[in-house]
Amino acid sequence: MGALKSILLVFVSFLLITSLTFFDLSWIFSSSLDYDILKPAIVPVIKGIADSERDATASIENNYENMVLYCQVSESYPFIETISGEEFNIPCEVVMQGSDSIMTYGLNAQFDKIYYKNYDCDFFDCFSSTENSFVVISEKARNYWVNIFYYSLMISLLLIGFIFLLSEKKRAAFIHVGILVILCSLPFVTIEKLASFFYSGYV
Repeated sequence: MGALKSILLVFVSFLLITSLTFFDLSWIFSSSLDYDILKPAIVPVIKGIADSERDATASIENNYENMVLYCQVSESYPFIETISGEEFNIPCEVVMQGSDSIMTYGLNAQFDKIYYKNYDCDFFDCFSSTENSFVVISEKARNYWVNIFYYSLMISLLLIGFIFLLSEKKRAAFIHVGILVILCSLPFVTIEKLASFFYSGYV
């Protein structure tokens, strides 16, 4: 009976390590995909695409006077999206604030459209499709990882309970679980610090 408990303890410990790994990964991904954290990192990328493919900054500056004239008889100015090529409207009150405000508004609008896009497929189905490549930086992706986070948390708590049931000495079970949690967390603490350093450059 003692040998069987030991084998089960090793097996449950392995499952706990796996569950804790998913717990840490999902926490990092869901946190990094938060709107306020992701936006400062992605908007400069969108701007780079806009300038390289459509020379957006120069185009706005060159056409600014026409925009102002257009806004004298309209409440919004039609503008072409950088990534999809679709048209969207910029409020004339933004146009009157200058070319920088127009660029900022356009970039923010494009990011919001990417982030909040309503995908009609599962996360991994969207991920495997080249047409939905931006799903990795969307709210759908964040919600997916948040769900994984809570699932792995519940599973981890259940497995910790099994470890306590299988352990004859409860104090040893505390130490056993603590060591597993620390070992699983160390690599991801390092990743989190690196990610924070990376994102801080955009804030």
